[in-house]
Amino acid sequence: MSHQYVKQLVHIMWSTHEQKPYISEAFQNDLYAYITSLVKSKNGNIIVIGGSCDHVHVLTTIPPDVSIVSMVSHLKAYSSKWAKKSMVAHPQFGWQKGFLAISTQDDKIDNVCRYIRADKLNHASKSYEEELKFILKQQDIDYIDKYVLQDSYSKVFVHMVWATENRKPLLEKSIQPELHQQFNSIISRLGGVVHEIGGIEDHIHLLIEAPKSIALSDLIREVKTGMTHWIKAGNNSKFRHSDFAWQMGYGAFSVSYSGVEGVKHYIQGQEVHHRKQSSDDEWNSFLLKNGCLMRS
Repeated sequence: MSHQYVKQLVHIMWSTHEQKPYISEAFQNDLYAYITSLVKSKNGNIIVIGGSCDHVHVLTTIPPDVSIVSMVSHLKAYSSKWAKKSMVAHPQFGWQKGFLAISTQDDKIDNVCRYIRADKLNHASKSYEEELKFILKQQDIDYIDKYVLQDSYSKVFVHMVWATENRKPLLEKSIQPELHQQFNSIISRLGGVVHEIGGIEDHIHLLIEAPKSIALSDLIREVKTGMTHWIKAGNNSKFRHSDFAWQMGYGAFSVSYSGVEGVKHYIQGQEVHHRKQSSDDEWNSFLLKNGCLMRS
């Protein structure tokens, strides 16, 4: 596990200022092409982009060194400046302050693409506000009236895994409850929410709700560094490893809201799972499942 394997898929949605119909048919394709170029400039990749006259949907990868907030801010700021110079855009064109960002996973991409491509048809009978309420309800997010104009909401779940250096079996079962508590403490301090922690003696699995304002690579570096210091310092009286280290690499893959319970169950069953499968075999199957390795 010496390399970084990341697949962070995020469905992002935002609207024009006060949901004004500023995105005309004549302007739409040029706007989508420009937003696509902005994502590429951040080393992301748009899978599908669509929307209606008053809002935009983007399904995109988010690189590990870019936070969701910085990506959306980049897209909105530069596309707004570009649009105001366009001869086709409405002279009062602008974006609302807020956005919605929700994670999806590799095997759900087709569903999200179909949804975005059907957006115009959906809005023949449904307003932006009605669609927003529908998506928020699906994600179990409380609707706040002022959100439509101002608030941003992110619900991005990430399944992360990394190993001890040289896969040394140093994470003994007896200390795992306190180890997990410390993971929880560090991630909470960084603004994330831990939904499940597990693993065996040589690696750790975490399912978290990632903070929208911190890049994933920065979050993982902070967590790994904090845990290394904690273990080396012997803060847990049951164990102390002065030469403890993690492997350099890690895996991090986004999870749809509908997939959260399945991932939690998988992490909870790590001890039983590894009676049948080695850590290396699990890692390879993990990469295959997320499209990071080709089947031989």
